[in-house]
Amino acid sequence: MIYFEESFVRVSWDENIEAVVIEWLGSARSENLKIGLNAGLKLLAEKNKGKWLADTKKLGVFGKADEDWVNKAWLPQALAAGLEKRAYVMSESALTRLAMVAVVNRASAPGVESAFFDNLEAARAWLRSA
Repeated sequence: MIYFEESFVRVSWDENIEAVVIEWLGSARSENLKIGLNAGLKLLAEKNKGKWLADTKKLGVFGKADEDWVNKAWLPQALAAGLEKRAYVMSESALTRLAMVAVVNRASAPGVESAFFDNLEAARAWLRSA
């Protein structure tokens, strides 16, 4: 079920794995990043299941100000909404992969598991087994 869609992001609910799925359709900076993550956050709170799948293959690298916003503003709200498991489908670019792993690791929180995958099927399988 598609919940929210713009040219840069698609947010949906995957009933089979009971997870919010956020697919970045292109590079997202500042306002677009916030719009997409906040749409996913709203759905996470509505469904109250705690699973998040982010397809970041096309997201690209974002700046320090955006990372700070994610860590200080968005993440506390996601934790309050019940976030427990995060699966990330990674870019093929080695630089983008390294940057995304670093960002996610800096946004770690007690009790929240994060895992990185090369494809959607593997990410879905991990979330399904949770």
